[in-house]
Amino acid sequence: MINKKISSYLLFLALLATIASCNKEDYTGYSTLTATDAKGTLSWSVPTALTETDTTFTFTVTLDKPQIADVHIFISQTDGNATQGSDFDVTGEIIIPAYATSGTGEFKVFGDAEVEGTESVTIQIGDNSLSNLDLEPQTHTVQIGNYVAPMLDLVFDWGGTVTVDGTEVSLCTAVDIDVYVFDVDENDLGIYGAATGACPEHLVLDGMDDGDYYLWANLYVNDARPTDGSVIGFPVTVYATQPGLFENTVYNQSEANALNSSDPDYATDGANTFKPIVKITVSGSNYTITVL
Repeated sequence: MINKKISSYLLFLALLATIASCNKEDYTGYSTLTATDAKGTLSWSVPTALTETDTTFTFTVTLDKPQIADVHIFISQTDGNATQGSDFDVTGEIIIPAYATSGTGEFKVFGDAEVEGTESVTIQIGDNSLSNLDLEPQTHTVQIGNYVAPMLDLVFDWGGTVTVDGTEVSLCTAVDIDVYVFDVDENDLGIYGAATGACPEHLVLDGMDDGDYYLWANLYVNDARPTDGSVIGFPVTVYATQPGLFENTVYNQSEANALNSSDPDYATDGANTFKPIVKITVSGSNYTITVL
């Protein structure tokens, strides 16, 4: 009886072993790749010198064969005085997914109107942590030049407080000066952005042909005329800005050329009385200002 039980038990174990051997599967047929390192190639098309305008460039790392695991390529700034996030930005990591053969990153330059010199940034693509990729770390340096806007922003101010017949008077309230743009032949060019009645006046010159231009002041309203015959001057201060090149540079009109309380205004036949303020010389995108 005991021998029968032992024989039955051994037969049962043999049957289980047969079933297990028939159902065994290692799934190796699911992958045709073997774990071998890939050789990587970087395509970097970012110019070595740029102007700080909003621009995006792409760069790519390509593998000579796909990998069975993701490939991680780290990117960092290693040198330069340009600031990431305000002057430029760059992808921090390229991930090439398993079974893919390429990944792409971006290098962006940001535009601004700040007055600053040329800046640089050195970018390293790849490092020594590339366990399944043969890619020698590469560095690229980019010079980012200052952007200069081809326009001139002008503010004309004659404000202040003076005493007229014993009373304190605000010149911005009592006096209205308009500014006109003339060419070298003394032709009014019809640019009336600074002939509005505001104090201060504001004018933007943009798209001007090369040459010299003259800004003239005209007295439209004068309610600061002393009855005792004394003369009060209304000199104009010019604040000039060319974005990227200079900002709020001050030019003071010559006292000898300034309008004053004895000059006629529009209501007293002063429509054709003009006094020179500054000369503007345009050469390409550069503006030069000369006080008159």
